[in-house]
Amino acid sequence: MINPYSPPVVLRAASDEPLAGVSPLAKPATALIVMSAVQSVIWSNVLISYGVTTARGIKVSEDGFGLLMGFIQFVTLLVICIGAANMARQRSLRWAWISAVLACVPGLSPFFVLGIPFGAWSAWLLRDERIRIGFGSQAS
Repeated sequence: MINPYSPPVVLRAASDEPLAGVSPLAKPATALIVMSAVQSVIWSNVLISYGVTTARGIKVSEDGFGLLMGFIQFVTLLVICIGAANMARQRSLRWAWISAVLACVPGLSPFFVLGIPFGAWSAWLLRDERIRIGFGSQAS
């Protein structure tokens, strides 16, 4: 008789097999998704409010460089969020690498420098052959 209250059995994968169960990429990918999603909402509010005030004819600061950097930051955060989602589901190794590398750039990282450790952690995990095998044919 099987005990329904017994803890689950954890099976370890051989070194040449992909990792079974929850991916080690789940934690850093989730952190990157949450941080980039929250900060992209903040930047979208800034960009939308700028557009609305400009459309109403209200004079706003003529900081074109700041607006351009805000737009670049917003687009980069969306790319990090999409790449981290692909990283968590192990769908696209290319998007996972793009997300990890962009999160390591200080000016583009979510919350300026808070995303750097998670981007480095993701890049370090993406180098593992067992994890790359989990991505399938795109790992080669």
